[in-house]
Amino acid sequence: MSYWIDEFLKVANNTESPDVYFEWAGVSIVAGVLQRKPYFILNEFNIYPNLYVAIVGPPGCRKGAPIRTAKKYLNRLGINLAADSITKEQLYNDMNLTRFEKDGNKFEGSFGALSILTPDDLGGSPDTAQTANDMVEGTFSALSLISSELATFLNTGDDKFFTVLTEWFDCEEDWKYKTKNKGSNSIKNVWFNILGAITPKLIGSTLSATAFGSGLMSRFLFIYASKKSKIIMMDTDSIVGGSKDMSVDNRAKFEELIDELSRIQMIRGRFLMEVDAFKVYTKWRLSNENDPPFGNNPHFEHYIDRRPTHLIKLALIFACMRSDTTPEHQVITLTDLTRAIQMLHKAEDKMGLTFRGIGEYDKAKSIAKLIRIMVGKNTPETIDKVTGEVTEEVLVKTPINELFALFLNEMSYTDFTAIVNSCVMGKIFKKYVNKTSGLEKVCFNEEMRKVFDRGEI
Repeated sequence: MSYWIDEFLKVANNTESPDVYFEWAGVSIVAGVLQRKPYFILNEFNIYPNLYVAIVGPPGCRKGAPIRTAKKYLNRLGINLAADSITKEQLYNDMNLTRFEKDGNKFEGSFGALSILTPDDLGGSPDTAQTANDMVEGTFSALSLISSELATFLNTGDDKFFTVLTEWFDCEEDWKYKTKNKGSNSIKNVWFNILGAITPKLIGSTLSATAFGSGLMSRFLFIYASKKSKIIMMDTDSIVGGSKDMSVDNRAKFEELIDELSRIQMIRGRFLMEVDAFKVYTKWRLSNENDPPFGNNPHFEHYIDRRPTHLIKLALIFACMRSDTTPEHQVITLTDLTRAIQMLHKAEDKMGLTFRGIGEYDKAKSIAKLIRIMVGKNTPETIDKVTGEVTEEVLVKTPINELFALFLNEMSYTDFTAIVNSCVMGKIFKKYVNKTSGLEKVCFNEEMRKVFDRGEI
């Protein structure tokens, strides 16, 4: 038993992009080929394997490589992709054109056909027959967005557009929209999948309060990294006399991965969860309610409620990419769920950093910048390696007037001292005053390091 993503990552790691970017690109590729075909029922609602994944990091983080890789795989398999820059009306039209309708034992659509197994193909057992019938009787419209400039796509429309994306994430069965000249239209069983790259700065300038209030942001998984993972000079086959073995091996591996994705693409119907996996899910769910991540970070208030849905979607994707999944045995195993939990938690460890500097307070960005500066001034020796306590003597204390030089173009000295004092009052900074000269110095409070690393400040 193996997982498609493990073989995918062996090929994809020959880049400077953070590994976590390619991990989520991998699951987004699998989601893209599955579309609306497999599902899991959670509290009477169907959960489908679509994700909204935003790869987040500053410029130079190599966000583009996983995006290009995902497009390469999905284009090869003929998956319907939305354009990065597109009007709302054209997007709705493209979604409508992807409609697959049952014709015999296939779903026929404007972009091609999908074969589907009948109850007889599955051996005629009651459970599998019902699974096949669920799909044979249905139609769906499926579209994926793979974008290196997610901000461009999100700027497509107004606040109403964010509401549309919210509804599409939930895969509404009968989604209606109005056109300027043709009245009201309806799309049956929508399914939308997003993998896009964006910087934290553009998140702040692109997304309005409506994006958070409508619930759209709670449906996104923000995969954050602060820098590239490594430096790779070039492939050996780009050097005169260099070996071409790696390129040949990678092309062969790519074809193998495409073949396996073709098998995964045929998976459809209802999945159940193993009892052992259900026990772990129950424990995880109670922990989510009683001890949720992100502390008091207001940007994740609605995400916590959406978190179980994200986990089930991810576990369903893992179940589909498992090599021993068959039409007769479509289950989410303990291993599937465990891997989904580990992957989600790993992403959440840095997810809070996405929104640092975004807030209603007009100086929020300046406060975030100041905190980053002060954090960077402290050294690893700040923490005593034996006792684990903060060593006050080596804390880097900086005069407030020297810090202000970095903010001359942003605010007055009065406003600057006000935000410094706010950080002191919030125990983010420590302040030291020279009794003789009256000179005030501040340093980052190392006791807040874990809170900072989680993105809560």
